[in-house]
Formats: sequence, C-alpha cells, structure tokens
Amino acid sequence: MISLQDLTVGQVSGMIAAAVFVVQFLVPIALPVILLGLLRPRSAAVTESAVSWSVIGRYLHSSLWPIILRTDSAATFSACKSALFMSFFKTFMLVLIAIAAIVTPLGLYEGIVAEPVSEASAFHYIKDTSAMGYGTPPRDTNNTWSRLCGAFLLVPCPNDDNKATVIDNKSMVSVDYRDEWYSSKVPQKVIDVFQSGASGFAESMSSLFDIQYRSYIKSVIDDNKKGPLIDNGTARTIGNYQPLSSILLNDAIMPVEGLIVDMKNGGIGFRNHSAPVLKQYGSTWSEDLLFIVPDTVCVDTNLTLDFLIPRTGSEGLLARNGILKPSITDRGGFIDLNKTYPRWQIDDFQENPNLWYRAYRAAWLRNAYSMAYMNVTNLSNETTGVKAFAYLNSEMNKTFPLYYPNNETTSGWLAIDPQSLTVSTSFGQYLEGTKGLSNKSTVGNQTTEYKFDTKIPIYPNPFNINITQWSSIDTLCRGQGGGDLANITHIVAKCGVLNGAPRRKDGSASLMFDPGSAWSMSMYTCMSTAKATIKTVKFRFNGTNDDMTGLEVLSLVDKTYPNKESQPLWGVENTEMYLKDGGPLWGLVSEEKAKTLNLSTVRKESLYLPGRDSSMGWQNLPGADFASIALGMAYKTGMSTKGVDYSGQSNLAMFKKWQELSRTPASSAKILNLVWTDLAANMVVGTKSLAPGQDSKRKRDDVTNESSKTPPVTSYTRRVKYHYAYGIPAFLALVLTVGAFTTTLFFVFFSGAKPSTMRTFLQHTSAGRFLTSQSGISGHAQPQTVYEGNALPSDGGYSDTPTNIWVKGAGKRRFTLGAEGWTRIVQEVPGYEAKGGSTVAYAPIPNPTRY
Repeated sequence: MISLQDLTVGQVSGMIAAAVFVVQFLVPIALPVILLGLLRPRSAAVTESAVSWSVIGRYLHSSLWPIILRTDSAATFSACKSALFMSFFKTFMLVLIAIAAIVTPLGLYEGIVAEPVSEASAFHYIKDTSAMGYGTPPRDTNNTWSRLCGAFLLVPCPNDDNKATVIDNKSMVSVDYRDEWYSSKVPQKVIDVFQSGASGFAESMSSLFDIQYRSYIKSVIDDNKKGPLIDNGTARTIGNYQPLSSILLNDAIMPVEGLIVDMKNGGIGFRNHSAPVLKQYGSTWSEDLLFIVPDTVCVDTNLTLDFLIPRTGSEGLLARNGILKPSITDRGGFIDLNKTYPRWQIDDFQENPNLWYRAYRAAWLRNAYSMAYMNVTNLSNETTGVKAFAYLNSEMNKTFPLYYPNNETTSGWLAIDPQSLTVSTSFGQYLEGTKGLSNKSTVGNQTTEYKFDTKIPIYPNPFNINITQWSSIDTLCRGQGGGDLANITHIVAKCGVLNGAPRRKDGSASLMFDPGSAWSMSMYTCMSTAKATIKTVKFRFNGTNDDMTGLEVLSLVDKTYPNKESQPLWGVENTEMYLKDGGPLWGLVSEEKAKTLNLSTVRKESLYLPGRDSSMGWQNLPGADFASIALGMAYKTGMSTKGVDYSGQSNLAMFKKWQELSRTPASSAKILNLVWTDLAANMVVGTKSLAPGQDSKRKRDDVTNESSKTPPVTSYTRRVKYHYAYGIPAFLALVLTVGAFTTTLFFVFFSGAKPSTMRTFLQHTSAGRFLTSQSGISGHAQPQTVYEGNALPSDGGYSDTPTNIWVKGAGKRRFTLGAEGWTRIVQEVPGYEAKGGSTVAYAPIPNPTRY
C-alpha cells in the first residue's frame, strides 16, 4: 500500500489537478440546475424580460446540459462544416488541456543538481571510523626507510653509502667491510629521484615513498656479531602484517583508511583521505591516484579432481579430510595434450609479459609430468632414441584413482579440503602418497631419498618424476630465479595451482555435502603479477566534517592521456646485483632526476613491478616489497594464511562466491586478484593527502597542502526538475494554442473576422433579440400588446441597436417561454395601473413555435 510518504511533489500536484478537473466538470452541471430552480418554473413556463432570456440562454447553452440532453445546440453533425470543425476542435482542446492539467505536474520532482561553476576549496583530514581505521596505528614520526641487501651476507645496496668489497667466486661469497657498521638508511638523494615524477601530477599523486605498512614494529637489536652491526646497533621500523578486517565480500569500490580498495576487479589506490568543506547537499571532485593492481591469468588443465562424501562411518575411516575415492578425471588434459613442448621467446617484459603463455606452459608441464608419473605416456630417452608420447593410455573422461585398493585415500589429500578452495605453489602435491613420492637430495657424492609414504604404490612412476621436476615448473612459469639480475626485465611473479571450490557432479548449485554425494573440482594453473598505474577517481562527500562515512567513490577509470609524451615516466633501478640479494626500486621519475641514478626508464601508462620473493620483517620498503608479499600469501590460500581464512571453509558466503567464480579460468583469475587486494589493503596505507599537516589528530603528519594544486570542487544544490515525457500533452496543447492564435490573427486582418462582425453575430444570435424580432425572423404578424384597448408601440425585425439602448427599450419586454404553442408577451405600461399589476393580451401565432 502506498502511503503519503511515498508520494512525490509531482504526484500530489497531479492529484490536485485531477480533483480540480472533476470539480470543473461537476460545477457547470450543477449551477444551471440551481438557476432553473431560482426561475421557479410553473407548468414548464417562465416569464422574464428579453434581456434576461439572452443571459439565461447563454448560461444554459454554455453548460454541459445540451450535450447531456442532446438538445438542438448539441446537434453538431447537422450543422455546417465550419461549425462542426470548430465544435470538435473546441472539445479536443478542452480534453487535451484537462489531460495536460493532470499529467503535466506528474513530471515534477526535486533533485540535487551541480552548481554551474566549480570552485577551489580547502581540504581537511577525515578519519575512518571502521575497523580498518580504528585499528591502524598512528604514523611513526621517527620512521625511516631502511634497505638491506645480500642473501647470506650483507652487501652494499645500489646507491647507498655503505663501503665494502664483495668477492663472489661462485663457490662462496666474502665481503670486506670498510666501515664498522652497516647503514640501512635509504639516502635522501634516492628518495628524491623516486618522488620526482609525482610532482608532475596533482598533489594527491603518491610515490614509492608515500606507501607505508599499515602495522609496524621495531626490529630487535642486532648483536650477532656475524658481520657489521646494522645501524650501529639501533632498532629500526619494520613491517608487521596483522589483519584488521576482511572486505573481500563487499563487491564495491570503497575508501578505507589510507586507501581506495577496488573489490570489484582488484587493486588498491593510495590516498590519505581528506575532503572539502562540508556543503549542505554534498560536493564532488576528481583526483588522479597511484594504483597497484594485480594481474592474473589462469589456464585450465582440463583435469578434474572428483570424489565422494562418505556415506557410512566405516567409509569415513578410509577417507582423508572427509574425501572418499578421489580420482583424477581426464577431461582432455591427457588425451588432447599438445605433443610439442611450448617454447616462447623472452621479449620485452614491460610490453608483453606473456602471462597466459607462462601459465599455459605450467599446465602443459604439470600434465606431462603427471602422465609420465602414472605411466599414461613416456618421456623421451636419448639413450634408446625413444621419443616422448610414444604411447597414450588414456581416453576422454577416464579416471585415475588416488586411493588404495582398500579404498583408503592417499596422503596427498591432506592439503586439500572438500569444503574449500585451495591455491598452492606445489604442482605435484595431489599425487603425494600414490608411490611414496620422493625427494632426492644430493650433497657431494651422496644421494639421500626422502619417502613421503611407505604404502604400496598406486602408480609405478617409471620415469622417476620427483620434486626436482615439479619445482622446475614454478621457475619456468615465473621466468626468474635467484640468480637473475634485479632490474626492469624481471617482474614480480607467482605461479601455482588453483583447485576450484567443489561443485556437485549432478550440476546443481547445492552447498550441502550430503553423505554419498559426488563432487568435482576444476584444476587451473595460474600466473600472477602486479603493475602500477594511474587511475582517475571521482569522489562525493556528503557527511560530517570529521569522519569518512560520507565519502563515496562514484567512478574509477584508467587515466587517459592525449599523447605519448603526457604518459608517466617510470624508472627502475639497474642494481647490478642478483634477485637473491635484493630487489630494485621503482617509481615515477622526472627526466632530469632519472639521469642522476643508474635507471631504466619507460614511458607508458603502467609499469609491471620489478621484484623478487620478498619477506616482511627484514627492511622497511613496503612500496617495493608488499606486492610480492601479498602474492606469496595469496598462493597459500587454504593453507596457513595469517588471520583470515580465504578458502571459504569457515565462511559459507565466501565458499559460494568461490564456487561460482571457479567455473572458468578467467573468473578463477579474479579469485586470486580479490584475495591479493584484501591482503594488500590490510598490509599497507597511503600517506599522501590534500590535507594540511597541522592537525594533531591526523594519522599522517608528513603531508603538505598547496591550494593551487587542489582539484576544483563542484557543489550541489536542490532544484525542481522535470521528466519531460509528462509534458507532451502540455506541449501539444501549447502548439495548438499558438496555432489557434496565429489563425485568429490571420482571420482578423485578412478575412473580415473583426470585432464589429462578431458583435453583429452575437446580437443576431441573442435569444432576447430573437424574441423581440420574431415576426421579422419568421415573417409572421408582429405580436401586438394592448392595454385597455390601446395598442402599444413595438419594434419589428432584426435590430442592430446598441446593447445599452436595446436593453432600455425592447429588452425590457417580458416573455413567457414554455407554454404549449404560445409565446406570452407582457409589457408594463408606465402611468397605468393594471389589475393584478398588468394587463395581458394574448395574440395567436400562426404556425406556433415553442420556445
């Protein structure tokens, strides 16, 4: 039911107009009836003066009663064409105007519209009252950027102030330090270079050194004396991952403390949030912000993991993690495998990182090694000259059991849960236990083999596929290793296997793991990296002055550039050291500053981040490390991810989301992007802001404000607006009205339709003048009024006498209308006293007409 609160201003106006229309329809029906009652008709006869009959006739015939009673004036079809047309046109116009009066107000509504001119506004810090803001510690005013290089021994980092001689003779590394202690502090000249490019953009643009860890601690004092003391034995700030709140299921682009988080597609933008002066109806503005976004590609292995849920308690004893009779099903991954090894030429990693091809090669190698392990096919043998894939023991939808003859599940399923999604960097883990999968470790001339399971083998593994082959897939997929140079050519990368959330084999969307039900899991190989880009964010602020509840992201799009020269210039260190010793710095740079360091530069819309497998707690360079750390954590989903369970096992809504997304490789890639985004949002914050730095309550005190660089702010106000579709009847009525007035002017000036002509027609069609001149109209004898035998003067024929003269003369004659066959003419004679007030003479009318 619609209540009064649900009605708009336009709807109320339309209802009022409809009520007015009904009243305007009923009143012209009621008032003539009242007039008729006031005339007090007796035997259907009323006596009034001629002028009165003119007024009465006008009143009665202009009402709706002629149409209702179908009297003479309503006989439109029998009239001349001109009268017929104008009658219908008048009726149409009246109906159209009535419709317009009702419909037109329905289009009215109140809206909030933008002011025509944007203006500069002072911005102020606004706090995040959610868990993300509440748990974020204030920034450490003594925070310094720290950087440590070296895999086993500390070595000087590029462009730092440490002095040492590094001797690397491949068998061992030695470092001859010239100073008593090792400085981890990043020199200011390096910071200036990687902040120089941001100055060419708006004040809100962040650089590498505007990114901080959300949570941080102080390192322990270095006193191991195995090398030079770090920072002369003082503690330094290091990152500490301590998640505050998972926002993964929000499916929105939302601001949180220090970030813009895109939980629709993945990615975080860096901004210490501020807002302009509060306006009554809010304000909007746009900013260009630095974003780090994940980029993932997944490839279907065309193999599935199928299993049953135990039906009885005895079956449950044979299961591992609640899984019974697991098996691999060939959906084309074996039978349709391309027999040619996928080779690809290393190209410019920044222009074409070949993510899909890397993931595809990982899928190819995983399937090929699995086939060799299970003796589905053979590997090449250079000794005997036998080529690979000489035989193929598989067919479409053939199953390969991962359980023993007594139905006991292998140990490979200990890391896979039936009620969760899992991501792992171990490509052969699902085959553990089927043959006592071994890891051969060679030290000198001695080889040690480690058995993972001592049960009777399910598969013979004739080609001795071991952990060496499985681990090589990761290296070949990522395209880098610890022995590669740390520069722009080697990007942050992570590869692994995504086992999709299980789905019922019967095709239903059920989430219930009923006893005896059959389930299937898709298996994809995925490759992920991250890239820096600039996005344009449109904000709206309509809340209180001191918190972020009213801050909203209206749109998020990639920044557009008019030409190549206007695109950002990215710089990456040429470190001349290996990735095992450290990763390079990157950031927006200016052309002048870039020349002061050994950098590789590229001018393009985005930059694939360079880097290696980073860890937290070693140095304080979150901008260089966090993307790699978050990727490493994302590829442990379903395992030991600190703080948040991203597998869906403990969150049914998340499990349902993963179940839907893991249906295809493309949507499965989004899973890793979203997990990475949630991890990164809990890991880092942006410190760059448009807010002034004097507010002691702010959590970021290292920012400045230049009003000249603040974006123009558009304020909003309340306005009455209109849906133009509702104005169509009014517009049509206006057009016809203008046409009618134009035609009127034409006939007035060119067709003799002058006021004098109109006066003549009005007088000649007046009911009173008809009565006073009826003999002239009909050709009958003029009725004669007598008094005591004397004839009284009378007017004959039509009269063009002016109205004021006619009213004083013939208009005063009294006529009785309604008597059958008679018109009674009554004339009062001044100076005579008549019996009963008047003397009446009746004159018969030939061919009498009833009036």
